[in-house]
Amino acid sequence: AVAALEAAVAAMPSNAAAAETLRQLRASQLMARAVDTAAANDFGGALRLFEEAGRLDPDGDGMWRYNRAVMLNRLGRGAEALEALLEFRDHETAQRGDAEDDEGRRESFALPLLGELLCKQERWQEAVETIDAAIAENLELPASLLYNYGVALLRTDDAGRARQAFDDVIAYYPNYGLAYYALA
Repeated sequence: AVAALEAAVAAMPSNAAAAETLRQLRASQLMARAVDTAAANDFGGALRLFEEAGRLDPDGDGMWRYNRAVMLNRLGRGAEALEALLEFRDHETAQRGDAEDDEGRRESFALPLLGELLCKQERWQEAVETIDAAIAENLELPASLLYNYGVALLRTDDAGRARQAFDDVIAYYPNYGLAYYALA
């Protein structure tokens, strides 16, 4: 299918719409290969493919930005992952424009990872705000993020909410020992 489209584009060099479609198709194929590569635990290879897809279609749907952040995180490059995730959030916000209704925001699914990365970078106030937003969206949060939420609340001098966060960890994840330790 790509070869046929390439031939059609070559036959019509002035057809900008066909060239744009071909570029988007190539980026889409790279995204699919990147997902397969990540599934095989080759996070470096997947990162390269997501970045290549982004170069081909930088203003496309933007998911390459989120996936790039995930791969950077998997590779232990937390600071870069955080910057990539912030870029994803900013892109999604710009795409949404000035819409009053934030319901169904695509970037909301990225809030748990963003909260985790902000905690790792000890950006406590931003972490609290991000995790508060994830809670408001009723997202399922892992025990480690709820625990880190409690830590972030402690670091921002909100001991009452921190205690509640640790109690919530224990309520949802009774075997999460660090939460008991934090309450001691």
